[in-house]
Amino acid sequence: MSGNVAVEEIHASRLELVPLEVGHAGEMVGVLGDPALHAFVGGVPESLEELRARYARWEAGAPEPGTDWCNWVLRRRADGRLVGTVQATVVGDTAEVAWVVGTAWQGRGYASEAAGALVGWLRERVRVRTVVAHVHPGHAASAAVARSAGLVPTAEVQDGEVRWVAPASRRVRVACFHCGQDWLRAHRDGKSGEVFFLCPGCESLWTAGQDTRAATELHLTAFLESRGTSRARVTEEG
Repeated sequence: MSGNVAVEEIHASRLELVPLEVGHAGEMVGVLGDPALHAFVGGVPESLEELRARYARWEAGAPEPGTDWCNWVLRRRADGRLVGTVQATVVGDTAEVAWVVGTAWQGRGYASEAAGALVGWLRERVRVRTVVAHVHPGHAASAAVARSAGLVPTAEVQDGEVRWVAPASRRVRVACFHCGQDWLRAHRDGKSGEVFFLCPGCESLWTAGQDTRAATELHLTAFLESRGTSRARVTEEG
């Protein structure tokens, strides 16, 4: 990778985040081979040749001036196995992060451990001010990873994914279109896991796929009735 950010090995409690190389593709093609990993992002698992080509592009660095592509594989300390990847795209003082852990190693907290280590490194070593992630509103596990790394959801949706940011640097705030008296806040229905955005003042409601800067016909009471849930099961996300 070329650019201003020097990608270093990052040490976590059970994992080592190792700068990604083309040579990792041979093992990673198996780690990423489950089609279920594409349930929210689309596409299908890549072949070895396709993965090598992508890793080569990443190693070559971003073509845009001022942009750094930073990529790591996750190596388990216990046995040296690769279990996933994390990445950060750094532009100025902002970093957008993402993560993926192979199906066989999910449910063990590896993604949260890796994402937390990555965000800490970006803050301490790269001195980024804003950390961003985009999470599909139906992907509860990925939302939990973002939350554990210190990010909270905003009311902004891009390409069907909710924008999460670190609280200290959250810049996107959307006032209620209808009453204008409060900022929209992200909430989650504990029954279905669905994320939605609510005005605490008038209780107008937007689902994660709606344009929060336009009118909505939804209201909290009717929304809860339509979902067969209750206020007691709704929690504010951040």
